[in-house]
Amino acid sequence: MKKTVLTSLATMGLALGAFAQGAISLDNSTANNGVKLNGDSLYYSGTAGVQVWYQNGTTFNLASINGQSPAAAYGALSADGFTLATTFTGATLSAGGFSLGDLLIPGVTPAGSSVTLAIAAWQGSGATFNGANNGGVLAFYQPTRDYVGSPTLSSPDLTAGPGGFNTTDLTLAPVSATPEPGTFALAGLGAAALLIFRRRK
Repeated sequence: MKKTVLTSLATMGLALGAFAQGAISLDNSTANNGVKLNGDSLYYSGTAGVQVWYQNGTTFNLASINGQSPAAAYGALSADGFTLATTFTGATLSAGGFSLGDLLIPGVTPAGSSVTLAIAAWQGSGATFNGANNGGVLAFYQPTRDYVGSPTLSSPDLTAGPGGFNTTDLTLAPVSATPEPGTFALAGLGAAALLIFRRRK
């Protein structure tokens, strides 16, 4: 009896998992905002890496990602329960926009529901966010569609959400932390102390 119940539950879990899915169009080219280099008034055109992270539901506090430095925001993605959906290296951005086709996300639950999406981008053709000079992360709520539903509908693009690229730029700033002025002062004091110590010997 127990074996039958466990088998039934496992089968139901697999069946439900098969129907947990969502599709989006990775296109922000018609959005009001886009990808921009920190301190630059123009939107970024050039090569970039782009990652898509997602979390089911829309209750996540976006400020805990969007209010962080690039390195802290990127590090928080896994810690905050986001799942990496895909990575593009060597993507071409034009005037802050990109169009990378449809993305099918099998883990969206319930199927076709809105999710919390995070786009991590970095400048250049490097393979990793942390290896880049400049990078940034932007989190927002994003509707998806059930890609096995009928009739087949077009996937919502990255302008379909209530925020994101419609209202906010994804700013690429230095990934490695710049030392605080106090750090330089401490280093200077340490060097002075070493010089004094050497002279006394």
